[in-house]
Amino acid sequence: MTRRGRPGRRHDRRRSNESAAVRLGRRRRRRAGHRARRRGAGRLAGRGDDCARPPRRGSRGRRGVPGSPLPAGRRPRPGRAGEGLRRRRRGGAGDGRVRASGHHAATPLLEVTAEQAQRCLLVNIMGSINTIQAAAPYLAPGASIVLCSSVAAYTGGGYVGGPVYGASKAGVIGLTKGAARELAPRKIRVNCIAPGCTATSMIGDDPEVIATLAGRALAGRLAEPDEIARAALYLWSSASSYMTGAVLDVNGGIRL
Repeated sequence: MTRRGRPGRRHDRRRSNESAAVRLGRRRRRRAGHRARRRGAGRLAGRGDDCARPPRRGSRGRRGVPGSPLPAGRRPRPGRAGEGLRRRRRGGAGDGRVRASGHHAATPLLEVTAEQAQRCLLVNIMGSINTIQAAAPYLAPGASIVLCSSVAAYTGGGYVGGPVYGASKAGVIGLTKGAARELAPRKIRVNCIAPGCTATSMIGDDPEVIATLAGRALAGRLAEPDEIARAALYLWSSASSYMTGAVLDVNGGIRL
């Protein structure tokens, strides 16, 4: 210890060496993750999918806007919330953005509280608005934004969600059409998918509920999550280059 109570040079050198080792390991893990993600994106691009690769090493992340309401000043960093947009350092722009998170509200209309309704509307509608506002400045001409509505938008709920949930998803459809018109001069397409009942935690694992919902669809089963993802990928890719302001129903014929 020095006279002022601070560690001597030898102790400081040991601490700095340990910190350097920790930093080096962190950088190596980060680089390995970037390489793995870029290899995966390259495989998709090889199949003809117009998808954006992850940013190169050293790229700076931009604080994104989450899909759920948070107090002012609490913005999650990219990679933590899934809604952040990463920006390439050399001026490159992204090819698109898919917004698929949402909030489920199954409470009947006469019983729903103001807090429940507000949260559902904020997450499903404001989350979509925030995503468009955060992504659009960094998207190149020809890019695509894909939002996620629901079959509940046509039925006002009734299958899984309640009327508030159906109203929020109907709002996403209106937002899709308005955003498509507004972003058309910048050559940015905006579409949305309207999934039916999908085998996720929102449905739960009650066999009777699953059998009832599956029986309403002409397909006779629930959708698998990757089936919904492939529909979103279609709207995101250049295969749908002449589609904008459209709603793609992926519901197994549940409305027929």
